Amino acid sequence: MMKLPSKVLSFFTFLFLSFLLTFSTGANSQSIIERSFDLGKIKKNNEDIVDLVIYNPAPTAMNLINHFATPPMQVQIRDRVLLAGGFTFVRVKINQMQIGPFDKTLELHFDQAEYDIKIQFTGKVQRLPSNGLQKCPSFDDVPTPRQIAKRRRKVTGQIRSFNVMLGEEPEKIELLSEEFRPNNMVFLIDISSSMAKEGKLELLKESLITLLQPLREEDILSIVCYDNEAKLIENAKAVDKEKIEGIIQSLEAKGRTNAIEGIELAIQTALNNYLNEGNNQLYLVSDGAFDLKPGPNGTKRQIENAAKEGLKVSVLAIKSKSWARKELKKLSKLGNGDMVRIDQLKDRDQILKNIKKNSRL
Repeated sequence: MMKLPSKVLSFFTFLFLSFLLTFSTGANSQSIIERSFDLGKIKKNNEDIVDLVIYNPAPTAMNLINHFATPPMQVQIRDRVLLAGGFTFVRVKINQMQIGPFDKTLELHFDQAEYDIKIQFTGKVQRLPSNGLQKCPSFDDVPTPRQIAKRRRKVTGQIRSFNVMLGEEPEKIELLSEEFRPNNMVFLIDISSSMAKEGKLELLKESLITLLQPLREEDILSIVCYDNEAKLIENAKAVDKEKIEGIIQSLEAKGRTNAIEGIELAIQTALNNYLNEGNNQLYLVSDGAFDLKPGPNGTKRQIENAAKEGLKVSVLAIKSKSWARKELKKLSKLGNGDMVRIDQLKDRDQILKNIKKNSRL
């Protein structure tokens, strides 16, 4: 058998590898989906760090098998397995090495090629860190807002978070029209430690952010949270969507459940904002049953009295067990309201459907 010269072998090897690269690139360019995020002006060290919440809309689990980032970007991935209807976190540090505009990309490739995605990051660096190239912090390296508050450290910038849906972008929901009355909505959110499990809080965040899209200037959205204590987090016109979304994204689950104080504060907030010609609705948001204050002036009586004054008290059940849903449904009946179930990502528009039902003229 004739032996080919090494130069000829090298040439054919080069042609073969070029063919594979072209074929691979061509296949990806046909199927890869693109998203883009403008990070604006980067003035501080951690303003070039972004958290991506990657959602899997497929009916089966998928694996993140590879990623490619424009150097010297760095990437941290919390979990490479995305359950059906589940999500994972991807943290990106841009690491722009010179002042001025930047345009960088991150590609995520899955074992289901139709969900491959290319994410573009743009912005403008106005100040570089004095110590040069920086490591992308792991998810355990960044202190929580509570830890920062305890240390009384001034926050010099928060890590931004963006939701990314694999597959085609869902159609944007139009604003509520004049067919619907103004809405006064209060969400009483359980942020006790149980909401940190099974992605419950992240599922709620995505659902509330989806709800923000169609709301109008005349709609009011208030957020009351409770863990060890109850607190009014936000009470504003729903048109301030960027601010409210930031508040929703910052919620953390911790501590025990103090629903009694939360229900009292939420009812008072809703009645303070009461719209005579509007849809007044309080949503009790939890993954389990509420603790109720007993007696003639207890929690059940407060919910019944609120309903008599025109405030519907509904329940938003997040991945609740069947025994908990039975108890939550009893509360919604007391409040002349509804029980809305959110068990997976495809249910995230159920809140809007419920508001439409109750506010339609």
